[in-house]
Amino acid sequence: MDPLNPLTPPTPSQPQNLPPTPPTIPPRPQQASNLVPPPPAAPDVRVRTMESDAASAKSSGGGEPEPQFVTFPAPTGAPAPEAMELAAPQGGGGSKALIWLIALIIVLGAAWGAYAYLWPMLNLTNPSPVAPAEQAPVPAAPAEPQPAVVPAAAAPAPAPSLGLPPGSATTVVIDTTPTGIIAALAKEAATEPEEGDVREFVLSDTAGPVSFTTFLGALLPEAQKTGLIDLFSNGFSPRFASYAFYDEKGIWPGYVIEMDPARMPNVATLAPSLQKLESSSYANFFLSTPGTPDIFRTGQVKSAYVNRFVPLSQPGASFNYGIFGKYVIINTSYGGLLKALDMLKL
Repeated sequence: MDPLNPLTPPTPSQPQNLPPTPPTIPPRPQQASNLVPPPPAAPDVRVRTMESDAASAKSSGGGEPEPQFVTFPAPTGAPAPEAMELAAPQGGGGSKALIWLIALIIVLGAAWGAYAYLWPMLNLTNPSPVAPAEQAPVPAAPAEPQPAVVPAAAAPAPAPSLGLPPGSATTVVIDTTPTGIIAALAKEAATEPEEGDVREFVLSDTAGPVSFTTFLGALLPEAQKTGLIDLFSNGFSPRFASYAFYDEKGIWPGYVIEMDPARMPNVATLAPSLQKLESSSYANFFLSTPGTPDIFRTGQVKSAYVNRFVPLSQPGASFNYGIFGKYVIINTSYGGLLKALDMLKL
């Protein structure tokens, strides 16, 4: 090269000075597969200028000038290797997609539930009436015939006991007239008892034992008008004891009527009510005509009871009645009254 003309290019035949071999840069350690490799280092470029040649000649004492190595900086638009490593995409892209899919399914399920359950409850402005389905009437099952419930018949109250052996009473069937009653009792009483001086009867009609009000109404036709039927209906047991007392003067019938414990009559008013027997046809209590009556009197029996009686002209005949404890006793002889009190232990 001409030192006076530094721009003249060197002749090809002239040897050129080669730059020194740059030092070997050790390779960077291998990064993970997910890091982007750094860009290649900028190449060393040899440049000769007038300034570089003058500097070279001065430093070499007039020798051949040497070119100057210039290193260009890396392009400003390229990121640094460390920044590129930080910006590299991270792993787990499949997990994010799965999370998004699950979230989408949950949102869709919540939307469907709100539509299916909440919307019908909120949409109350114009509910559509649902017509009930018509059903064919079901015929009622025929009622099974039930057996008629017949109330149990109340057991008849027993007749007052005279203390005679059970089964010794004789049943006498009567009709509902005074003459029929007297004839039936007279016929049966004509047979004297084998032992003792008393015989007991059970007075019955075709339906069974008769009550005392039935017997009294048949024997004394005026008993209904005088109130005697009501008197014995309201405070006495319907069953009564009938007996015949035997002595040397005749056969004397007697009757024992027991007060009802559930409907006890007022004893203070009972005695005056029983006096209506005195104005009645009391002669029908006898089995035969008793004769001419005397006047009714008040007597005392066993020093404990009071009775009313009337003597009659037939020997031994007297009509007696009274209240004795819980009984009313009607008898056709005084001896028969005392026998009844003994049998009742009064």
